Amino acid sequence: MHLACGISLRSTVAQAKASGIVDIADVRLFNHFRKCNDFFKWCITELLKENINRSGELFGNLHKWKAVDESLVHEPGQTGTHRRIHYSLNLADLSEDQVLIIDFNVSKGDVFIPEAS
Repeated sequence: MHLACGISLRSTVAQAKASGIVDIADVRLFNHFRKCNDFFKWCITELLKENINRSGELFGNLHKWKAVDESLVHEPGQTGTHRRIHYSLNLADLSEDQVLIIDFNVSKGDVFIPEAS
């Protein structure tokens, strides 16, 4: 639910618990995701493997086509630890291009202006 639908970790674990699937804390689920890099890479590769031979046809050979996602993860509690996760996927061969997890602190009175969509 979290990865496919963009539902927050907190809502994901609440829905999973209400459905009787699993009872797990959102922080623990996040920590599990951090350990799943190779699994996520395998899933993406297997799901799209049939198109790899057509990468030149689909994307051309003059540019490096990449899909990029950025997410902000808030840890619960008053300390308010936040992490920004950047993920880049090379579309030609469906390989992970780059993953960055950046910690930053938020203090009382801080105001953030999000980037324009």
